Amino acid sequence: MTEQCNQDIDEIYEQPERNTRTPITEAASALWGACRFFVWVVMKTNAEKKSKEDYEKSFFEDYFGEYFDNPDIDGDLAVTKIGTIHKELDWDCEDGKAPFALLEVMDVIVQYAVQAMRAQKNDDYNLAWSYATDAQYWWGILNSEFNRRQEPSAMSLNAIKAVKAKLAKDPKQIAKSQVKECWVEWQNKPTNYRNKSKFAKDMMQKFEELDNQSVIVRWCSEWEKTALNKHDAY
Repeated sequence: MTEQCNQDIDEIYEQPERNTRTPITEAASALWGACRFFVWVVMKTNAEKKSKEDYEKSFFEDYFGEYFDNPDIDGDLAVTKIGTIHKELDWDCEDGKAPFALLEVMDVIVQYAVQAMRAQKNDDYNLAWSYATDAQYWWGILNSEFNRRQEPSAMSLNAIKAVKAKLAKDPKQIAKSQVKECWVEWQNKPTNYRNKSKFAKDMMQKFEELDNQSVIVRWCSEWEKTALNKHDAY
C-alpha cells in the first residue's frame, strides 16, 4: 500500500523545475508528503470506508483548510510539542519514548507549510523561505520513517493506534456520528428539512462542537452517495 500511495502522490504532485520553485511550491511539496502519510494512516484505521481520493480531499479541505483559516498556528510552537500527544490521549509513554511522534511531525509540516504560503502572499520571501525550509526538513524526517521498505514499524503502528484513540475521544467525531443518526431519520421523514443547508444549520444549533455548515453539508452528500451505491449494488 505504501508504494502504491507513493506512486499516486508523485503523479498528482510534480516538483517544478528548480528555477521556477518558490516558497509555496516547496511548502506544497512537503504538504503533499504529509497528505500521503495522513491517507496511509487513516486508511489503516478503517474508521470509514472511503477511497484514497476522499481522504486526500478531507486532508486539504478539513485539516489543511482549518489551519489556513487559523491565524494563530505556529510551527515553531508545534515542534516543541512533539512527543506529547500521548499525554493528550491519556496513554502511558513506555520507556520515556514518544510513540505517536509521527502524527505530531505531520502536524508540524502542515503548520510550517501554511506559514510559508501566507508569508509569500504577504511578499515576505525571506520569512516564507525559512518556513518552507522547515516544512521540507520535517517532511524529510517523516519520510525516512514512512518509506521503510518493510512491514509497518512500531512507530507507524502506534501512529495508527493514536488516530483511533484520538477519533474515539474527539468531540467532533462523536457529534458527527450523532448527526448521521439525525440524517438517517431525515431520510425517513423528508419533510423535516427543506434541504441540506437547513439541516446543517439545525445540526450546528444542536451540537456546539460543530462550527462549519459546509462541512456538514458535505457529510450529507457523502452519506447520500454511500447509500446510493449500496442501493445500486442490490
